Amino acid sequence: MGILDTLFKGTIDKRVNAGLNRALTSLYNRNVFQYLFDGNIILDANSFDYVEDGYEAVGAVYECVDLIVNKIIACPRIPYRIKDEKEYKKYLNYSKSPDTQAQAAISKAKALEEVSVPAIDRLLKKPNPENNMDQVLEMIAGLLLLTGNSYLYGNGSSTAIKDRKWSEIWAIPSEMNIKSGGLMRPVTSYEMRSYVQNDAFPAAQIKHLKTRNLKFTNTGQQLFGMAPLKAYAYSLDILKNVDRQSDKQVKNGGKMALLTPENKEDAWNEDQIGQIGDSLKEARASDDQMSRTVPLSVAVKYTEIGMSSQEMELLKTGDVKADDVYRCYHMPLQFRNQDTATYNNLPVANRQLIYNAVYPWIRKIEQALTEFICTPYNTASAEYIIVLDYTSLPELASDAKETSEWLDKMPWLTPNEKRAVIGFGESPQDGMAEIFVNRNTVRLQDVIDGKVVTQPNDNSGSTGTN
Repeated sequence: MGILDTLFKGTIDKRVNAGLNRALTSLYNRNVFQYLFDGNIILDANSFDYVEDGYEAVGAVYECVDLIVNKIIACPRIPYRIKDEKEYKKYLNYSKSPDTQAQAAISKAKALEEVSVPAIDRLLKKPNPENNMDQVLEMIAGLLLLTGNSYLYGNGSSTAIKDRKWSEIWAIPSEMNIKSGGLMRPVTSYEMRSYVQNDAFPAAQIKHLKTRNLKFTNTGQQLFGMAPLKAYAYSLDILKNVDRQSDKQVKNGGKMALLTPENKEDAWNEDQIGQIGDSLKEARASDDQMSRTVPLSVAVKYTEIGMSSQEMELLKTGDVKADDVYRCYHMPLQFRNQDTATYNNLPVANRQLIYNAVYPWIRKIEQALTEFICTPYNTASAEYIIVLDYTSLPELASDAKETSEWLDKMPWLTPNEKRAVIGFGESPQDGMAEIFVNRNTVRLQDVIDGKVVTQPNDNSGSTGTN
């Protein structure tokens, strides 16, 4: 061993080991924490397929998702221009509650103006050659409700892609993997998980709709939404087994029994047991009444048996777990049970359905469509949005009546402002843009000009005109 080795061996070993540790740490991070570098992120669904094991296998899931999606696609898609940003924020706040719908309608009339932008109108009517907007919304809403994630893909010419003015919009029928570019560029592209792709989708051409996910991990799982049913995965598993047990009961005819000789000396041998079993099978399969009678030469004992207590308890648990699914989607439980008592409360349940179960998803989809479609067409003087008009749904017909009655008690609004709230549009008739005194429905300006005066010696306080 040389003198240099003797003098510097300890220092060299420390530096070599430090370098190896840095290299191993970097390699570990690149493989385990791919989000921090340049790699794909796979969404961890806890080995649970919410489409196959939920939507396709559990009736309660299908009922909830189908009802919410149908309400979403029934809403008219209307482009608006924002006239007043403050009133628009008021409108969004008022829209969340059934108790403030009249205020919401007034704020909407002040804040928004219905417009026609040909490029936006075309996409809302026919987003691509194969699908209409109902079909696109059906796909993105269904996947969002089940998996917590759905994706829109925008396509067009090279110039259109650069400006993000899409000529086509498609709903991606698949879960996606994310290609990350590091902390400063967490998403650079998307790849479909269920289909083979030659090229990934650039992030600029994808609009990712996702639910709230509060779990931040080094592997980047926060880039995906969380499936609403994730907290109810055990309930779904129980519901699947409940269906299997119900099917078992049906196939067994609801009851099972044992046939045994009544006397010990009449015990059957193996061949006799086989012959009796075959006779019973043939009798059960026959439609002939006489053929369903099996003669026996000895007296037999009939002992009825049923399902185990655990299996019976599982069937009882099914209703409770189905209620859990309805609670997951904030669906009124009246929609599970249509007896007389619940039917009497159906008008209230209908409003709860729209405001609690449907509107939050409508708002999320509105925002996504607005950002993905309208943004390139905004100018300094015009900002466009897309609204899914849920107030036109039949469940809220009573709200329209209440709004009309409320407007009738608001003399400080002009007739045209009231018409705008109801959605009738302005009228060009004389006086429709002026305020009328509520008591005798006369013009405020006539009162100011003295054309309307109080009659003398009239204790009733009635008014008259000159």
